[in-house]
Amino acid sequence: MVSGRRAPQCPDPEPPIHTLPEDEFIQEIRALNGTPEDVLGNSELLELLLPVLRADFAVCETYEYVEEAPLDCPIVAFGGTEDAEAPHDEIAAWSHQTTSPCTVKMFPGDHFYLLGQRSLLLPEISRHLARTAAFAQTGRH
Repeated sequence: MVSGRRAPQCPDPEPPIHTLPEDEFIQEIRALNGTPEDVLGNSELLELLLPVLRADFAVCETYEYVEEAPLDCPIVAFGGTEDAEAPHDEIAAWSHQTTSPCTVKMFPGDHFYLLGQRSLLLPEISRHLARTAAFAQTGRH
């Protein structure tokens, strides 16, 4: 299962932000709409979180895709209908990474759709986990 992430073969059209000066980096984080303003306004908390956030962005932004054989397992890709970071077509492109079924499920919201859609997302995750367990027992997709 993947969530809010374009398929690995889809390059990020945006310039990297992990090396931006602190004020600009915080502005970019704020624009993603996933970090509470109480956190962004707390300098002590930011001092602890910024290195972790930068490292997270560095991993994503410096990743280089190398084409390999597709996986032989189902992929479930979740996303937000208003997510500019991972739009539907780039979520659906996960289908190229498997020889098994790829299910795409979009929920109302932006990149952090899951913060407001837990009541819809969690049953979907449970359903797909149950189906994967059945697959593992029978060997059928």
